[in-house]
Amino acid sequence: DAVQEFDTSGVFLRTYAPAGGPNPSILDNIRGVFFRPDRKLLVTVGSGANQNTVQLFDTGGVPMGAFIPIGNLSSPFYIIQRNSEYLIGNSNAPNDVQKFDLSGTFISNFIVSSNLAFPQQIIRLQNGNLVICGFSSPSGLVFFDSAGTYISTINAVTGNRGVYRLGNGNYL
Repeated sequence: DAVQEFDTSGVFLRTYAPAGGPNPSILDNIRGVFFRPDRKLLVTVGSGANQNTVQLFDTGGVPMGAFIPIGNLSSPFYIIQRNSEYLIGNSNAPNDVQKFDLSGTFISNFIVSSNLAFPQQIIRLQNGNLVICGFSSPSGLVFFDSAGTYISTINAVTGNRGVYRLGNGNYL
């Protein structure tokens, strides 16, 4: 129920957001965080009073309210910025990944696919394609092109929540 800050050796420094410490009336069941270029923090919220929202915090961790209010999201998990938009994965179908502009206004359902269930982490490849961790069946690494069209799935793992692409092109 809080975003915590650690130094590079893993030593806890402070609770970053919300300022003052955990507060489940602000953050409950955090799933994803994203630092904007202006160093303000976006946090996806999965439960509690702000369920199905993205909350915004200033550079000191002080809550600024809902960046994306209740309405379009359904169990938001991960958030990334892509060019002039945010992509947010929803753990509950049917709208797997949704697109919002940089002010938090809904643009469209970006990925609605039977090839993706319970999307988790999203990474963007150098060519613009997306790799999304599918947690539920069909689970694994699910690949989409930059327009959101399904390409393929690597289903060597189940219950996949995270991915990292190595310099040699392999995935962890």
